Amino acid sequence: FATGLYSAESLRKKYYPKIQIKKQSFLNLLRAPVYVGKIIIKEWRKEEEEVVESLHEPIIDENTFAKVQAILNKNKKFKVVKSNPNFILRNHLICHKCNGKLTGSFSTGRSKKYSYYHCQKGCKSYPTKKADIKFEEFLKRYELKDEMCELFIEMMNVAMSRKKDTHKKSLEKIDADLESSNQRIQNLEDKFIDGEISLKDYNRFLSRYNLKIDRLKGEREHILKGNKDVLLNVKSTVRLLSNLSNFYQNVDFSLKKKLIGSIFKTGLIFDGEKYRTAKDNELLNLIFLRVSELEKLSIKKAGKKARLSTYAPPLGLEPRTL
Repeated sequence: FATGLYSAESLRKKYYPKIQIKKQSFLNLLRAPVYVGKIIIKEWRKEEEEVVESLHEPIIDENTFAKVQAILNKNKKFKVVKSNPNFILRNHLICHKCNGKLTGSFSTGRSKKYSYYHCQKGCKSYPTKKADIKFEEFLKRYELKDEMCELFIEMMNVAMSRKKDTHKKSLEKIDADLESSNQRIQNLEDKFIDGEISLKDYNRFLSRYNLKIDRLKGEREHILKGNKDVLLNVKSTVRLLSNLSNFYQNVDFSLKKKLIGSIFKTGLIFDGEKYRTAKDNELLNLIFLRVSELEKLSIKKAGKKARLSTYAPPLGLEPRTL
């Protein structure tokens, strides 16, 4: 049916000649999201009807399903809800028993619906409210302490001061090239006034020198602005990491998802009470070393055997208290 070459009725008659299935029932089969691994949560009180991910494995891929819906709905897009603010941690949680991904769904009680994260293999389920609260508590442990904030800013100041010599030489070269180009333009004007070159040649050379001057000015501005931007970005990032949980609570759903995905790329394991990372994160390992430990580390060139992960705990990171 997704090819658009056959009508629903012709397919019903061809594949269901001996089964009593009515025309509308067959159309309902084509529309049912259950075959693509979705279920419909009916409208309930003030909550609108929505389509959410289910536990069972789909037997139809989403592209084929979308084509069918487009044909049935006369090219109107079929809306499938892939993300729901009620399940902020979905796709990020891993079952602590089977290492499978946790999904999210609703359970309807007598008076309201309850949302849960649960293992797709049926190992465990957790109320989303509890899991979300525990995650916010877990996130607080990743906030930079004052001594680490000061250390990061000081490290950046040292790095920037070391680059000053390089930047100074670059700026000196740019200034020399600017002076040379301006001198060439002045000489060009003299030659044109003296009749040594034509107007066509004058405009051609003038355009070339002006383009070079614009490029040099852009490079100069980029170097000067880049130094300031780097320091501002570092300070703003440090402020964010020092107040991470508060920032998380005050941003919208999409930004929350990006934040979780960027910090915990390998996923989070939740056992109902505590969180830990599924795999080591070298950046987080460094952040949660004590300052005294950082001072003991010597800077070495990265090699195949010299990896930061050697300082990490083997079963996933659980933040240390600074």
